[in-house]
Amino acid sequence: MKLLVVVPSLKLMGGVSAHYAGLYPHWTSDVRYITYGKRPHLPAVLCFLPDLIAYVWSLLTFRPDVVVVNPSFRPYQLRRDGLYIWIAAEMGRRVVAMFHGWDYAYSKRMKDHPDFWVWLLQRCSFVYVLYSGFRTELEAMGIHVPLLLTTTQVKDELVEGYTNRGRNGVVRNILFLARIDRAKGIYEAIDAFHIAHSKYPYLHLTVCGTNEDKKVVEEVKAYVVRNGIPDVTFRGAVSGGQKRDAFIHSDLYLLPSYQEGMATSVLEAMAFGLPVISRPVGGIRDFFIEGRMGYLLESLEPADYADRMVYLIEHPAECKDMSSEVYHYARTHFLASTVASTMEQELKRYCMM
Repeated sequence: MKLLVVVPSLKLMGGVSAHYAGLYPHWTSDVRYITYGKRPHLPAVLCFLPDLIAYVWSLLTFRPDVVVVNPSFRPYQLRRDGLYIWIAAEMGRRVVAMFHGWDYAYSKRMKDHPDFWVWLLQRCSFVYVLYSGFRTELEAMGIHVPLLLTTTQVKDELVEGYTNRGRNGVVRNILFLARIDRAKGIYEAIDAFHIAHSKYPYLHLTVCGTNEDKKVVEEVKAYVVRNGIPDVTFRGAVSGGQKRDAFIHSDLYLLPSYQEGMATSVLEAMAFGLPVISRPVGGIRDFFIEGRMGYLLESLEPADYADRMVYLIEHPAECKDMSSEVYHYARTHFLASTVASTMEQELKRYCMM
């Protein structure tokens, strides 16, 4: 099987790029990535036409059996990626769409006038979604091609050699690892930590991540200083060994994110045996077992997150059981090698039969 995957630049920070970078070593088929969208120091608008020409050229010369396009259900991305889907279908290629992000307000408007998107997506052999709620939205629009659940992944090499035997349920280090952004719940995470720290002063919060807008990061750091919050360390963007160390030396993962498709950092934290305190947003809702893997809170009140942290601090045996649960679940379901193998099987089943 020859597979052409349309991806953002792998040099950019982003969920789609990280997803396919992790899958790349594990393909057994003949797979080629073609880049579209913005590049480092180059806006998307300048790349659009050259990218489109390169895409058509790849369709003509590589002659893939299947093309995978990776849209989000947002206005610009859907229009751009819809063009990629249409071109591949018109050139006789099998097409699969994988939705990563979702704008509920936009999809609600589309339900009133779905005809074009129904026509376009019906040209796909099937559609991947990261959350069953996204599938429900597409079904409500009248999409009748197979709608399959998939997941993001944890790089095998990130967790290679790690075992969970050292976890004893004691909580001292809290980890927030995500883009530093209000929508990721960074302020709620800091405030929740501050509340828990006032009761247990030995706690430490490690914040890993950055933002393309450096002012956002500086504002968050200034907030910590202004409010006199001790024991908070900002480590910036981490990858490879630094990311591995961040997970290994933490005891609990905190992400009060406002909205997600499938947060890869949550899956990574689980693969390192970290109980998760987050929100029921996106694909995590399809597998997460409340009270056995951690807690998902509808609330955005920092005190509610602090209460859950304090509970786990005071009940290390339960925390240890959670650690074992998330570790084994993640190793079974989320490794990149497993995700790539499953994806290839589904592509062959729906596109090559």
